[in-house]
Amino acid sequence: MGQRELYAKGGITKWYWDFRDRAVLQYTAKADSVLDIGCGEGITLERVVRQNPNRRIIGIDPEPGNIKNCGRLPALVGSVYRLPETNWDCCLLLDVIEHLSNPLSALQRIHRALAKNGILVLLFPNYVMFFLARLACLKFKEAFAESGHVESWNLRKMEKLLGGAGFSVDMTQRLPIGVLPLHYLIVARKK
Repeated sequence: MGQRELYAKGGITKWYWDFRDRAVLQYTAKADSVLDIGCGEGITLERVVRQNPNRRIIGIDPEPGNIKNCGRLPALVGSVYRLPETNWDCCLLLDVIEHLSNPLSALQRIHRALAKNGILVLLFPNYVMFFLARLACLKFKEAFAESGHVESWNLRKMEKLLGGAGFSVDMTQRLPIGVLPLHYLIVARKK
């Protein structure tokens, strides 16, 4: 099932996606340019475009089917490993890094693509809590499905990786609540 189809079903999935995006969009509000890396079918990208209609905004995703599902949104087939150095104010990397085979190389590429003092908004899952939440919501199929994740991340590991790629961490947040987070949100600045 695609992202837009899942989102359209409503329920807790839609509620949480909306909640997550509100947390992310506060960091894109003042950016003159936003690159959504791994934009998927464009649910978040659509919100960024609505928030900043007269700014330079592009989504990229390696899957042509995802780009097709973005419709008229400014989205292109592309890879995090081949980003042009175009001085972006903000790059989004939402639920992507756990799928990457070479996350350090990807973050270094993003670092080069950002403008001076540009920010990276990074979101990645807390695997244990996602598994337990799916069980609690009786979503057994999703709980035991293959995720396609290459690596499991926590805040400490990610902060170390970001530092190695030339970023300084401005902020970390646990979503939706601090004690039992489903996601970790990090805002990192190009040094």
